[in-house]
Amino acid sequence: MSRRAGGADSGGADGYDSGMDGAPPIEAEGLGKVWSGPLGSRRVEALADFSLRVAPGSVHGMVGPNGSGKTTAIRCLLGLLRPTRGTARLFGRPPAAALAVGYAPERFDLAGKRTGRETLRLLGRLSGLEGRALDDAVARELDRLALAASADRPIGGYSKGMVRRLSIAAALLADPRLLVLDEPFDGLDPIGNQAVRDEVEARAADGVAVLLSTHALADLEAVATHLTIVHAGRVLAQGTADEVLGVRGRCELVVEGLSDDGLAAVRAAVAGAGGRTVETRPARESLVDLFRRRVGRGEEGTE
Repeated sequence: MSRRAGGADSGGADGYDSGMDGAPPIEAEGLGKVWSGPLGSRRVEALADFSLRVAPGSVHGMVGPNGSGKTTAIRCLLGLLRPTRGTARLFGRPPAAALAVGYAPERFDLAGKRTGRETLRLLGRLSGLEGRALDDAVARELDRLALAASADRPIGGYSKGMVRRLSIAAALLADPRLLVLDEPFDGLDPIGNQAVRDEVEARAADGVAVLLSTHALADLEAVATHLTIVHAGRVLAQGTADEVLGVRGRCELVVEGLSDDGLAAVRAAVAGAGGRTVETRPARESLVDLFRRRVGRGEEGTE
C-alpha cells in the first residue's frame, strides 16, 4: 500500500513532500515498545532503545531471529503501532503525516475473488491515483514484478510467491520515495526472487530509500548497502554492509587468466608482503544466474 504525495500541498520539486528540507526518509531515536498482559500482570519488552537512520538511495536491511522485534520496529516507524518511548520521523514528519511511503507487510490478505489487476486498481485508487496514471502504474508494476500473464486471474488461485509479488507491486504503485518491505522474498521462486531484487536495486538507484526485513540472508546481502542486526529487541550491530560484514585484517582478491606458475607467484608476493593466503577456490556463477541462464526469464504461473 502506498501513500501518495501531490497537489497544492506538495513541497518537493520532484512531486513528493519531504517535510523538512534535507530530512532523512527515516530517523528514529530510542524507540521502545513494552507489551503488558491482562491488568499489567506481565510486561514483555519487544523493543528497546532502537535507533535507525535511512538515507535516500540506500537499501537498509534488518535481520534477526523470529521474535527479535523487527516487525514491531517497522510498525512503530510507520506509525501503525505507538511506541512506549522514543521518537520516529519520516521525511522530518510524524509517521502519520508522512507522504510518499510504500509498505508491503509480511501478510497481505485480500478477497480472493478479485483479479490481480483489479486488486492493484483498487489499491491504486486508495493511494490517490486515477485515470491514465492509474492504468499506467498498474500495467508497469504487473510487468516489472512478472505478474502480467496472471493479472486477470483471481488472486485466490495465486501461489504464496505471487501474492508476495502482488503486495510489493501495490507498495510501488504511487512511486514512493520510501519503500518498506517486510519479508519480501518469502515464498518466491528464483525468477520472482530476482524480479524483486531487480526492482529494489532500480528504485534505490533512482534515489528511493528502501528498508527491508528478511530471513533470506543471501538475498539481503546481494542488495543491502546498510545492515541492522536485531536480537531480543535490541540492536546488536548497525552500519554499512562492509562495516557490519567486514573481517578486520582480511581482504579478498579476485583474478582471472593466471597459470599455475602465475598463481604461485601471486602467493609468493603475498607472503613476501607479510600476508598469508588463506584459501584459493575456483570462481563459479551463482545458482540464481545459472537458473536464469538455463531456464530463462519467462514468467512462471506458479511458484
